[in-house]
Amino acid sequence: MAKFLDGLVERHDATAAFLCNDANEGPSYERAVSAIVMSATKRVDRSCLVPNRYWSPQQMLSLSGCCRMTVSTRSPLRVL
Repeated sequence: MAKFLDGLVERHDATAAFLCNDANEGPSYERAVSAIVMSATKRVDRSCLVPNRYWSPQQMLSLSGCCRMTVSTRSPLRVL
């Protein structure tokens, strides 16, 4: 993921905003994983971590609506 983000910064002058919608703390939660990815990028100054709190669906849509592109690391919902 860090290499992918580095490519976006290099080719498109992008800034990565990590939007976590899980207010839990700990090594396996979104904020910790986002921090690991951010620290692995070449240009840490071209990324930011949005405050770690619960965002309502409307708030998350509003935040992501400000982005040119979104990349999700969650697995898609599968309906059986």
